[in-house]
Amino acid sequence: MSDNELEYTWDEGPRAGEKYVGEWKNYKFHGKGKYFYMNGATYEGQWKDGEYHGKGHFIYPDDVPDELEEWGAPVASIDPDIPKSHDEPPADHGWVPGGCRMENGAYYGESYEGEYKNGKAHGKGTYISNNGMKYVGEFQNGLKHGKGTLDLPNGNKYVGEFKNEWRHGQGIQTDADGRVKEGMFEKDTQHGQGITTFANGDTYEGEFRMGAKWGHGTYTVFNGGTYVGEWKEGIQHGQGVEIWVNSTGKKDKYEGEFKNGKPDGQGTYTYSDGKKHEGEWKDGDYIQMGSIVIDEGELRSKREEEGKK
Repeated sequence: MSDNELEYTWDEGPRAGEKYVGEWKNYKFHGKGKYFYMNGATYEGQWKDGEYHGKGHFIYPDDVPDELEEWGAPVASIDPDIPKSHDEPPADHGWVPGGCRMENGAYYGESYEGEYKNGKAHGKGTYISNNGMKYVGEFQNGLKHGKGTLDLPNGNKYVGEFKNEWRHGQGIQTDADGRVKEGMFEKDTQHGQGITTFANGDTYEGEFRMGAKWGHGTYTVFNGGTYVGEWKEGIQHGQGVEIWVNSTGKKDKYEGEFKNGKPDGQGTYTYSDGKKHEGEWKDGDYIQMGSIVIDEGELRSKREEEGKK
C-alpha cells in the first residue's frame, strides 16, 4: 500500500464498525477508494476532499441489519463529509421507493452507479429503487434532470426530459394498459400540446392541462367518428363539431355548443339523410318552446335506424 493509500476501521463513536480502503490527501478521502458503512451500504469510486466526486457506485443492502431493527429506526453514518447520494423525490410520486428511510437520503435496496459532483449524483447515471423502478439518464445536484429513461414498477415507461425529479418537457410515455402519451409533460402529467393513443385505436390530439384534455383538441374514434372543438376537465365543453358513425358507416353530425360532454346551447344536428334539428339544446336533448322534442336516447335510436336504411 502506497503512502497515499489508507485502510482504516473505526472502533468507536458514531462511525464504529465502518471502514475505508483507498487513497487520501490532507486527511480526507481523495482519489479512488471504497467505504463500508455500518448499515451494510458501500460506496466504491472516486473521491475529492472527502466527498463522492467522479465515477462511483453506491449500493444499499436489501434488508435491515438485525442490530438496526432493534433500535426501531435505522440510521446511516452521521458525518458532514458523507453527503446524500440522492435527494428525496416529491412525496406524491407513485413510484417513491418504500422500505426503511435512511438519514443520508436513500432506502434499503437502492443503488446508484454513475457520475458524482461534490457529493451528489451529477451527470450520467443509473438509479434502481428497491421496488424495481429504474432510471437511466442525466442527474443534476442529486436529482433526475435532463434526458433519461424511467421504467416504473407498474409497467409504465417514460423516455424524455426531466426537471428536478419530475417528468417535465418533451417526452413519450407508454403505459401498461396500451396507452401512448406523447408531447409536453409537466410534473409527471401531460400538459400543453400532446397526443394520446389509446389501446382500442382511439386518439386525442390537442391541448392538455395537468393530464386532462383541456383547451382545443381533436378526438378520433377508431371507427371514424370525430370530435373537434373545446374541452374542459377531460370532457367536451364549449364550441365543437361531433360526428357519429353508425353500424353501417353512415354519419350524423352535431355542430354547436357543448356542456359537460353533451349538446347544450345553440346547435344543429344533421342526420345522414340530410334532415336537421336546429335550435336550442339542453343536457343532450333537443328543445322547442321550452319542451323536450327529442331526447338523447331517441337520437341514438334514430342514428341506428338511419344506418339500417
